[in-house]
Amino acid sequence: MILHTRIIIAILALSQTLTLAADNDALKREVIAIADKMAGEIDAMSIRLWDLSETALKEQQSSAYLADILERNGFKVERGVAGMPTAFTASYGKGKLKSAGKTEYFAII
Repeated sequence: MILHTRIIIAILALSQTLTLAADNDALKREVIAIADKMAGEIDAMSIRLWDLSETALKEQQSSAYLADILERNGFKVERGVAGMPTAFTASYGKGKLKSAGKTEYFAII
């Protein structure tokens, strides 16, 4: 798996991974190290989302931005899930589900 994809996975699953890896210090250190290496990219993503500042359920550009990043990094993205145009799922790999998470973000204007 390329480093960039590993980093995206780490960012999306960081809290779940740290919870699941409570007994695995090596895994926790690896996830944190990957996130640390991507600090600049994470900051750029945060700034872009802040700049878009779309209101609730109208996050057309923000949703597309995040889904596009995931697609560029090898994720299979399904857009418009649950009847919501801004909702999407992203999956990576094959086989049984190992981790799942739900992410929400807010821009305070």
